[in-house]
Amino acid sequence: FSVVTFDEDLGQTLELCYPDVLFEQQKHALAFLAFPDSNSFNQLGDITYVFRMKSTEEYLYGFVYFRLKRDPSKPRGFFQKSVVLLSPNPFVGLFKQVMDILGPLYFEHGEAIFEVVASCLENWGQVKPGASLELPMLGSVINYTVPSTNMAFSPESFGENFCEMLDSIHQGYPGLFQDINIYEAFGPKITKKHLWKLWEVLVTGESLVVLASNPGTCSQIVLGLISLISPLIYSGDFHPYFTVFDNEFRDMQTNCESSNFTNTLLGVTNPFFLKALQDSPNIFQVDEKEGLECSSASYKNGTLIQPCKAVISQLQNQPSKEAAAINNSILRRHFRELTLSLLQPFQQFLSVDQKALKEAPYTFELPCFSEQEFLKSLNYSLFPLLKFTTRPKAINLYSKFIRSSTFRVWFADQKQKASAEAHEAIQEAMYNFDLESTELNVTECKSLYKKIETRLKYEQTTGTNQEAITKLRKQLGVLVSKMTGTDQQELYKILQ
Repeated sequence: FSVVTFDEDLGQTLELCYPDVLFEQQKHALAFLAFPDSNSFNQLGDITYVFRMKSTEEYLYGFVYFRLKRDPSKPRGFFQKSVVLLSPNPFVGLFKQVMDILGPLYFEHGEAIFEVVASCLENWGQVKPGASLELPMLGSVINYTVPSTNMAFSPESFGENFCEMLDSIHQGYPGLFQDINIYEAFGPKITKKHLWKLWEVLVTGESLVVLASNPGTCSQIVLGLISLISPLIYSGDFHPYFTVFDNEFRDMQTNCESSNFTNTLLGVTNPFFLKALQDSPNIFQVDEKEGLECSSASYKNGTLIQPCKAVISQLQNQPSKEAAAINNSILRRHFRELTLSLLQPFQQFLSVDQKALKEAPYTFELPCFSEQEFLKSLNYSLFPLLKFTTRPKAINLYSKFIRSSTFRVWFADQKQKASAEAHEAIQEAMYNFDLESTELNVTECKSLYKKIETRLKYEQTTGTNQEAITKLRKQLGVLVSKMTGTDQQELYKILQ
């Protein structure tokens, strides 16, 4: 926990760090991220928001509770202070509830509250991915489903409340920040007009700057966008709230000027960024005077996926929590289907062709991915994304997607998992390969004999699968029996 205050002489100052584990450079960065930008923020009251800052070997998420109120005793006439919780875990829904409880209590009771809260957090123990928890916090109970990449849903894991039930359904799905209500994060106007284009920007790895009037809005939009591409994990750099005082600002400005500003998502509140990063490929400005709406949108490329009228027609117009939960569920289901449709054609490179494996287990390999051949195949094949757009636009989208870091990271991870699964399937097929009913010429027999013998030596060295050793020896015997005397002698010479 940290407390940042505004000193009239020194500016934003770190007043307390509990426990004191940050380096000076981290403390400096924290002090500026813990306050809304003074040049663009004058909203009295309390706000909460999220930032992301670089630590030594990882990124930390900062969950801020900021208070601004009039105070005649201050030279500038205002009291400004922030309470910040830092964590390596991106549990937005959980820590927002913690800060909603902690923030007001800190301003009422002071620093003593941190020790009590720290004790509550320690009592939570290790949380398991996918678990639905009831966590005690200062007399309240926080309900939270821990994000997981593998989760089996059961009715017992849902909240009793209808809204909680709908929200909990999505928290366990693969992807970051699934606990954010994207309908509330974007509002009806942005949702209906821009959400599909923003999804497209994210999956293709284009950079985007989001300008809003306060850090609460820009951080929610940035995190909501990242959650929109589930089950993909966004692999670019992102900052839900970013200031010119960040250590990475100069590098980003240089990269932007040299057209090397890629795979980056920024949430900002200072209009200065419109000039500093004017060469950003995509800039999205939000106006909050009459609800969330886009005041200006500059996109580098044309739209490839149009808003879905059928989905928009399902959205509820009532301004209630129930309607927002229903709308969030509708949108999440649609965009998950959209993303899965985008990924489906790559399944051919990640799955085992059982027929080919059964026919030739000793030579079977997963297909290699060729960018050129893949794009060429889209010209004549059917694929799910055609449900959402035309073939030329779909191919254009794929050509951008496969060059993005998000695709490269996702595909490499999926390929590794598929290879491990294929290895087990190949082993099983090898050991149960029916050689007796397979017709082979002499050359094929010799080649196969070497492969089986190599596998047999491996199994004999490990010594853990006696059944496999027995089956492989039998296969060698079958191969020898298929050959004539002369061929058998030639085979023995080759293998000596």
